[in-house]
Amino acid sequence: MKLRQMLLGITLLLSLAAPMLAQKAYTPANSTAERKQLMNLLRGPVVAHYGKYFEGDPPVFTVRHLKVAGAWAYAEVTTQAVLVQPADEPLENMSSIDANAGSRDKAAKWTIDAWALYQKGADGWEIVFHSTDERAKDYEMSLDDGRIDAYKDMQKEYPRAPLAIFPH
Repeated sequence: MKLRQMLLGITLLLSLAAPMLAQKAYTPANSTAERKQLMNLLRGPVVAHYGKYFEGDPPVFTVRHLKVAGAWAYAEVTTQAVLVQPADEPLENMSSIDANAGSRDKAAKWTIDAWALYQKGADGWEIVFHSTDERAKDYEMSLDDGRIDAYKDMQKEYPRAPLAIFPH
């Protein structure tokens, strides 16, 4: 009897774990509703944190990484170049693309890197953790060590997020 219960328990456990293990990650194609929804959600925190650099226009993203698996998604994007005036101190996650960067006399062009972890609920996608979240460390996402630290921390906080959505 105990063997039967143990086998039933193992079978139940495997049936619950199998969907998480078997989830294949995919990248939503350009112009799909899913991709647009994910990018529009990320625009919210990016504009809230860096809004003055976009002069009222929504940021345009270059998607560096976007994967969806089941009820989870992860994205890394870079914005189009924004003009930063000499008096403005560049913020975290900004990269200079202009020789004038750091000049006290001339504006310079910078890009902004952003990332987000999404979870899909009954009402659709929502961001559960992102690059401008107060809980986020100042990860050096341009460096391998910083990226690995960020992914490890997200896995600790959101253990159900499948590894397949993160860059390898």
